[in-house]
Amino acid sequence: MKKYSIGLLTGILLTASAVMFLGAKNQSKNLGHITVNSITVIDDENSDIQGGYIATYNIKGDLTAEFGTDDGGGGVISTYNAKGEETVSLGTFGDDGAISVYNAKGNGIAYIGASTNGGFGFISTHNAKEQMTGYLGTVEGGDGAISTYNSKGKETVSLGTVEGAGSLQIYNSLGKEVVYAGVSEDEVGMIILFDRDGNEVWGQDGGK
Repeated sequence: MKKYSIGLLTGILLTASAVMFLGAKNQSKNLGHITVNSITVIDDENSDIQGGYIATYNIKGDLTAEFGTDDGGGGVISTYNAKGEETVSLGTFGDDGAISVYNAKGNGIAYIGASTNGGFGFISTHNAKEQMTGYLGTVEGGDGAISTYNSKGKETVSLGTVEGAGSLQIYNSLGKEVVYAGVSEDEVGMIILFDRDGNEVWGQDGGK
């Protein structure tokens, strides 16, 4: 009886070992198509990664997309081109949502998000050197504005709302204002011209 019990126990242990071995071996294989109701991803306590993530790779083994948690603890989705350069990042930066778009060389060329100092939304475009070329959004005070910039980062045109009324400002290549069109204190239209140094030389409003 004792020998039979030992033999039975040995058989059970061998069977369990075989199942565990085959299960571990199968985990390294392609599982094919999976259908589930939900997936919960958590971080490894022994890993430097701040939170769990899901990654996809192309046929060459290069990273093409990530979905998970960034270093700040917020959620983020990132995509990459075939050269491994990040092309789009969508997620939480700080406490606000944002979308960043990058060119083939990994330079940031467009951004949609919230300002860090006021929490208002805006869209900005950038050239290949990551210098801002355009701005569309809200400015301090809560008004809307559109601004363009030259390749040197100098503002050239500003169109928007100033103290509740519309205005247009044009700047020369030196960054000096040379034209202003807007509304006067008497709530009538006005135009002011400036010299190359930004000094007023002529002005006219629509008052009688």
